[in-house]
Amino acid sequence: MDKEYFLTKVLSYWSSLIRKVVFCVLRVGPIPTHIAVIMDGNRRYAKRKLLEEGAGHDAGAMALLNLIIYCYELGVKYITAYAFAIDNFRRKPSEVQKIMDLLKECMTVLAKIAKHHPIRVNFSGNLELLNAELRDEARKLMGATAEYSKFVVTICVCYCCTDDIVHSVEKSCREKHYYHSYIEDSHDDDKDDADKDDERHMIKLVDIEKICIWRLHQILTF
Repeated sequence: MDKEYFLTKVLSYWSSLIRKVVFCVLRVGPIPTHIAVIMDGNRRYAKRKLLEEGAGHDAGAMALLNLIIYCYELGVKYITAYAFAIDNFRRKPSEVQKIMDLLKECMTVLAKIAKHHPIRVNFSGNLELLNAELRDEARKLMGATAEYSKFVVTICVCYCCTDDIVHSVEKSCREKHYYHSYIEDSHDDDKDDADKDDERHMIKLVDIEKICIWRLHQILTF
């Protein structure tokens, strides 16, 4: 047997054993229900480590996948990763393509993990901004894992606060139109209740405007 291969197997075994022991100790204490991660600083990390361009994104993607596995083993119920904002499309085309390729690889890995563990994967954001292949892969993965609820992974892509506010206003307008159509069809003259209902939707929009980072307020409502 090759000596290097043997040492690698031994180290892998012991690191896995140590991790299990540490996690058993951690489970004795309180475990957070929801952990959120803002994936930032990959380029600075690569520059600091004198790595080639794009290597920082590779390291970030690997760190996220490891974190997902560790959170699952620890018993965390939700993890949210803010991975790629709409403003990131302003970066160099080669860097954007690198991130999109990594996103596809992460989808493949998560799909394999979900075959053996009850993990539900969600993609949140304006998915229409992704290319057709990635968009289809994301929807396929969400559909394949929709029945699971033990552990939920949400990856935020193509998001920003202004885009979310626009979509929230559009949704509120559609709901308002439906509500008033229902009122007219049922000949209900109680306009005060309708106004109160619309006001509740607007309060939600005001709350969103007070948050600097897109949907971080949802961490508190899980």
